[in-house]
Amino acid sequence: MTSSPRQAPLTLPDRYRRRTAAWQRLRAFLFAVGFGAAMATAACTREAPDSNSAAVAVAEDTVEVPPSVQERLGLEIVVARETEVEAPVIAPAVVGFDERRVARLGSPVEGRVREVLVEVGERVRAGQVLAWLYSPDWEGIVARLRTAWAEERSAMAEWKFATQQVGRARRLFAAKAAARQEVERAQLDAVLARNKLRAARAELARSKRELLALGGGLRSFQPVGLPIRSPLSGTVVERSASPGQGLVPGSPLFVVAQLDRVWLLAEVDERWLNRVAPGLTVRFRVSAYPDETFVATIEQVGDMLDPKTRRVKVRCTADNAQGKLKPEMFAQLEIPEPMRRTILTVPESALQQLDGQPVVFVPVGENQFRRQNVEVGDTGEGWVEVKRGLRNGDRIVGRGSFLLKSTLVLRTQPVHED
Repeated sequence: MTSSPRQAPLTLPDRYRRRTAAWQRLRAFLFAVGFGAAMATAACTREAPDSNSAAVAVAEDTVEVPPSVQERLGLEIVVARETEVEAPVIAPAVVGFDERRVARLGSPVEGRVREVLVEVGERVRAGQVLAWLYSPDWEGIVARLRTAWAEERSAMAEWKFATQQVGRARRLFAAKAAARQEVERAQLDAVLARNKLRAARAELARSKRELLALGGGLRSFQPVGLPIRSPLSGTVVERSASPGQGLVPGSPLFVVAQLDRVWLLAEVDERWLNRVAPGLTVRFRVSAYPDETFVATIEQVGDMLDPKTRRVKVRCTADNAQGKLKPEMFAQLEIPEPMRRTILTVPESALQQLDGQPVVFVPVGENQFRRQNVEVGDTGEGWVEVKRGLRNGDRIVGRGSFLLKSTLVLRTQPVHED
């Protein structure tokens, strides 16, 4: 049996979503059959009580179905078989941010949010103000900076005046109109003024560094408070800030990301590591676009093997100029060069989802079928690989397994034999 990547369904949940309409029809069918049987039973109660058997859940994981119901619904027994297939090796993956192109912005100070200027999904440019914060720390820094600027201007004026006095004293001394002591006194005053100017400039530089460390600019003296600016052009993908919200240093405010390129984070089984390497081009698919194939480039193959899953993390980069790929989307990465291998397969119709777990139903006695949890792998045209839970030759229910699932779920709506 062979399969083609273009024909293989992406994920099991896709197949079950396509069965929603069938589920609704079966619910109606079960109700109608149960109601009709109940009416017939009520009419015959005095003559033949309990003469009809029901298709019911006789245990938490077991269903009993009378032969006539099996025949009417076409219940089919199939066999799990080992099959040689040529199929791509699939690795589970998830779409994520390119961490080199994302900014997670938090509060640099204790305070509160005064105003929020952007919403999720809005495009912003580098340097754009996203929000204004109020903080006593910020107000103190601004006040110290203003004081340092004033002191620097005052010290500059004193130094200029002292320098002028030195020149005047020297001219008078040269004209024998002033003593040497006056020249020396003027020079000393100039030295003191220069030292005062240096100290004022050092304090001004320190205050500027404080301001810049909090994200403010040298012109950020607006009364609205401390601005939170985006460091890059991109899209606001998260907004945690709300007006009036209390803050501590590090409180999350925004996440801004450039989404025109994303990461694909895959987990590759150790058996296939010899087929992946940095620089290799690979294909992948996502459930949202089952008929479309995307291309990515492997950037990094992890150095550590997960001891539980026996898989290695592989990071790929994919172009996302059209914006179809969303962070946290599940994907399936196709390892290059399809290969022939022997796998255990069952018909697609035999597989159901129950309590979020793939299951099949196994005959366990006369007219009884037990739920069996399985682990699934690759899929093809009409078949599904079973990696764990069944053995070659095991008998299971094929067509009609949906009835058994429904009976377990709808225990209050049994199906009666006519």
